Amino acid sequence: MPKIFSFLFLIITFSFAKAESVAITGRYKLYGAFVFDTQTKLTWARCSVGQKWLPSGKCKGSPKGYTFKAAQKLSNANWRVPTKSELDSLFFSSGLLIKIDTTVFPMNSKRKKLYWSSEQVDESSAWYADFNTGSTDRYYGDYDFLNEKFFVRLVQVNSIFK
Repeated sequence: MPKIFSFLFLIITFSFAKAESVAITGRYKLYGAFVFDTQTKLTWARCSVGQKWLPSGKCKGSPKGYTFKAAQKLSNANWRVPTKSELDSLFFSSGLLIKIDTTVFPMNSKRKKLYWSSEQVDESSAWYADFNTGSTDRYYGDYDFLNEKFFVRLVQVNSIFK
């Protein structure tokens, strides 16, 4: 009989340890193609613009690249391009690396994962998030950076989830 209790204890302990190892997902409530962040109170699209959500928990297709101005035109009454600080909120530390939770936000693109924010710095620069490195940055120089094509992940204006 004690062996059965020991076995059950190991199963229960393993289950809790496994849940804690992905604790970052604990801050998110998943609603199919959308996710509600309980810390920031924002609702995000789980796929990048240009992709479609699959019931299997993946995004189908390739994200579409937009110039800064074209990305801003994606905003409407319900969805908008996120701010720099909103994009920053998606990153978390994992050892020496800064990451985005790819269980919550599937990333299947082999290309650089650069995403526009809604914040323009000057006439040739704007903030963007680098989902490869887990950082936000802007371009410094004479180059017309705003015509680069980066991806977009939309955030909901007024969340229907709580």
